[in-house]
Amino acid sequence: MGIFKLQRLYSLPTSTSTEFIEDRFDWKYVKPLTDKGRKLVIEEIEKRMKQRCSRWEIDPVLKRIWEKYNGGRINKTIKVKGYGEAVFGRLLSMNTQDYPDNFESVMNDFIVMYNGFHFPGVFAMWILPFAETPNGNIFYCYYDGMYGYCGVYYWNHETQSGQLICDSVQDLLCKLK
Repeated sequence: MGIFKLQRLYSLPTSTSTEFIEDRFDWKYVKPLTDKGRKLVIEEIEKRMKQRCSRWEIDPVLKRIWEKYNGGRINKTIKVKGYGEAVFGRLLSMNTQDYPDNFESVMNDFIVMYNGFHFPGVFAMWILPFAETPNGNIFYCYYDGMYGYCGVYYWNHETQSGQLICDSVQDLLCKLK
């Protein structure tokens, strides 16, 4: 089952603090999130996720980061077991005008959905990419139809494999150096 083997199960983080980990970074090239981007992309992604599994929701820290730092870059690194260091280069933009060709294909790019037909014995899964490295690898949230939110993974496009790197987007930000 490769990257889809569940190693650990996680619940979404909750925070009562008014200080947010993402604010400690010097974000560059931020594209303010438009109302259209917020409504048509973030809300549409969550709607489509909930149609598949009512327990699924976008990581609240990720939603907050998209609200404040849409498309921004921080160029910080994290150690990824088996790959060495990975650079968190750019947060993917949720603004529809950044993808003028075909909004529906953008939606399909943001939500990569698998089902048991492709992976026998595995329930519905979702992969929600949210950031990329300068060399084209991605960071994504992984959701399982049976267990819900399962953590943040790193996808290496050259080896076509992924690695669980942390419990949540907040944990990812804490590990960035």
